[in-house]
Amino acid sequence: MKVLILASGSEGNCIYLEEDGSGLIIDAGISRKRILNGLAEHGISKENVEAVFITHEHTDHTRGLRILCKYENYPVYASEGTIEKLTYQVPRGDFRSVFIGTRINGFEISSLPLPHDAVEPVAYVIEGGGSRMLVATDLGYVTEGVLREISRCQAVIFESNHDIEMLNNGPYPEDLKARILSRWGHLSNKQCAAALKQAHRGGLNLVILAHLSLENNSPELALAETAKALPKSIRVVTASRRTPTGPFLI
Repeated sequence: MKVLILASGSEGNCIYLEEDGSGLIIDAGISRKRILNGLAEHGISKENVEAVFITHEHTDHTRGLRILCKYENYPVYASEGTIEKLTYQVPRGDFRSVFIGTRINGFEISSLPLPHDAVEPVAYVIEGGGSRMLVATDLGYVTEGVLREISRCQAVIFESNHDIEMLNNGPYPEDLKARILSRWGHLSNKQCAAALKQAHRGGLNLVILAHLSLENNSPELALAETAKALPKSIRVVTASRRTPTGPFLI
């Protein structure tokens, strides 16, 4: 399986996965132009894309969805709650509900619920080519389901949103700080590292740290926290906010 992160962060999120020539997009939080240009830069045609999967309705994950659906005939998969929130911008007929073991060509995709301040946010587990990957961003704490999936994966894209000291001492208003730190907010670097340390097993070989805050984190801090918690045999990288990261083969 090939993974390419086109963008990651509060300004927009978009991931591309490919197996045997068939591709999936997870989240469309950047413009259609940026998505297609990012794919083209890596020799990927828009015709490779089979479907779009949305994790939740927040605009940094859906900003480009309406225009993408207007011009491209991609089915969109999401939880029922997310579908209900997004039908104001995308026709209901374009949506499909995600169920356990959804199959699209060489992929098998399942979802699991996440604790975040959205209607029905989910993580995705994607299997393809003998590999298994978890995509889990935008979660206030790590659930038993997430820990279980980390233990079964070869690769994870996992939230490492903020450094707690930077957030507490930073310019955000107190109510926003409280939201981020709550059980319905975002994972800190320490929470991310602790979960990966607890749950990883011998099969995990790639960790991509995602959704890093521009104001309350740095790639260096996030990388250092998780890298020291994991064996050196596991590759740890950070996803860029605005430029593609990868591709990686898993």
